[in-house]
Amino acid sequence: MRSEPLVSVLVITYNQEKFIEEALRSALEQDYDNLEVVVGDDASTDRTPEIIMDLASEYPDRLVPILGKERLGITGNSNRVLRRCRGKYIAFMGGDDVFLPGKIKAQVSWLEEDERRVICAHQVNLTDENGRRIGLLPNAIPPWAKENRGNRWLIRYGNFLPGCSIMARRSSLPIYGFDERFPLVSDWKLWIDTIGHEGIFGFIDGVSGCYRVQAEGVTKAKKLSCILDSLKTLAITAWEDKRLAFIIIPSLLKRLYLLGYYKFQSR
Repeated sequence: MRSEPLVSVLVITYNQEKFIEEALRSALEQDYDNLEVVVGDDASTDRTPEIIMDLASEYPDRLVPILGKERLGITGNSNRVLRRCRGKYIAFMGGDDVFLPGKIKAQVSWLEEDERRVICAHQVNLTDENGRRIGLLPNAIPPWAKENRGNRWLIRYGNFLPGCSIMARRSSLPIYGFDERFPLVSDWKLWIDTIGHEGIFGFIDGVSGCYRVQAEGVTKAKKLSCILDSLKTLAITAWEDKRLAFIIIPSLLKRLYLLGYYKFQSR
């Protein structure tokens, strides 16, 4: 009988045939037995679904494939996969991210030490399209953030938690999952709501994952959309919890400035 808690790895992907096998194998081959990898393909038009099904045949008891027939977008696809996750803990990754050996076991150990711990993260490497290391993700771990209680720090300093580094306690996630009012940056709101006022989040030591930087970069239009989602996140959070207003106002002003800057640059 397994004594380890079940961990679900939530993977979303769209047209990532170059990277999806490496991503999934890095999760499937973790040294942790009680693990399921739930991957949602958002109606890819390349070979991504075929690669997923080949791996599902190789790992029938470990890989759960969800092949979408129509595109839902990042947030919708994330919720589709989240609904299929059964684990006590959920780790998050994109179809071009990579988990390093020992990640799952180390994060479970940290979360199991204290039931008030709801989110565990870690530092990640930045890599290029060929897997070459660029360096560490800058500003991913503020000096004070080794272990903290409450979401005020995440509101004040922004979404500094690397997405592919996060493992969350499922019972602490909001019942609606990712907020579908935010098509691109729904993860920040999810972490804010998961931590709440009393939840503890923190970082394990070392580098336990890789975040891939795409050569084409991020378009100005996408930057604007991300900033707008961030503004909406702060506004809705302030409306839902008036106690956070004094923290949210400076963050709102900062993002309004960024919005004006990018709009000016895009003229």
